[in-house]
Amino acid sequence: MLGKVTSSVAFWAWTYDWLKYYYLNPHLKKEIFDQEIKNLQKKGYLSEGEAGMVLTDQGQAFLAATQTGICIQKPELFGRINMKLWPEALALWVQVCSELSYSNSHYRVLSQRIFLQNQVKMVLQQVDKAQFVVDFSQALDAFLAQEKPQAALAFALLLAGHQQTGFTQTQVAKKVGWTPKQVEVNYLDMVSRLGEYFLQANDKLKCLVEPYLRRNVLFSEPAQESYRLFLKGYSRQKIAQLRGVKISTVNGHLLLAAILYPDFDRKQAFVQAADREILRQYYHGSPEKWRYKDMQQKRVDVEFIKFRIYQIQKMREVGYGQTTTIFTN
Repeated sequence: MLGKVTSSVAFWAWTYDWLKYYYLNPHLKKEIFDQEIKNLQKKGYLSEGEAGMVLTDQGQAFLAATQTGICIQKPELFGRINMKLWPEALALWVQVCSELSYSNSHYRVLSQRIFLQNQVKMVLQQVDKAQFVVDFSQALDAFLAQEKPQAALAFALLLAGHQQTGFTQTQVAKKVGWTPKQVEVNYLDMVSRLGEYFLQANDKLKCLVEPYLRRNVLFSEPAQESYRLFLKGYSRQKIAQLRGVKISTVNGHLLLAAILYPDFDRKQAFVQAADREILRQYYHGSPEKWRYKDMQQKRVDVEFIKFRIYQIQKMREVGYGQTTTIFTN
């Protein structure tokens, strides 16, 4: 996935539940990744065999010794929420709500980004401030209450409020017995999941996160345009004509859409009844094991794109894509 993310690459990454990790660092260079793998081999943690790269006994021991349970629990959220701006926005909201609760309007705001400041001002102009502070505080408390106490403490100590400057990562690390890196990872993990919590569990607070929602980085603007035309009812041939591209390009765009959007072809208009009946006759058992070449060898005439979309739909039915697909039409 560190090269060009084709529909084929995306499909297999989705199948093996790796697609979500792409969002953590979509600009990671292949050369850097390969060098890190070599470094792990030199240390004796990895070995390469017929099954590919596997952990050695030494590697398993190292992993067991260093596993802390502190990790990014939902990396797919990094593909949905702008994690360069949202953490800073949340810290600003915590500060603003804290100062409002003390009726203090004279303080230096944490963020100097005009965009973030304007977002805060815009929301506060539209709500009852006193009630908003209550709603925000209650939601934040409810979220933290469901977390492990040590993780919640490490998260909260980094935040600033009325007459309270947030701790540094180093200070928090000493307080909770972690490394600064663990403090950082814990914070990013909880910030991303708090964003999801606001979006899903609290209609009053989702407006805080909505400005930082982002387009799927795997789904390019040309692919988005092809999909928009498809949703309007245009045929693949017409989409190719309107956009001045090959139909194979349009097919690739629609396959990506089928992987990333669970509502794709919900009405089963793309893979029609006749094709579905043929596919049902030839494919049984675990859908992830189906191969198009098996049908080709029998000279059955069903397009690859229809086979793949049918396969994706059947894989969803048995639980694939539950964590990697987070986008809706």
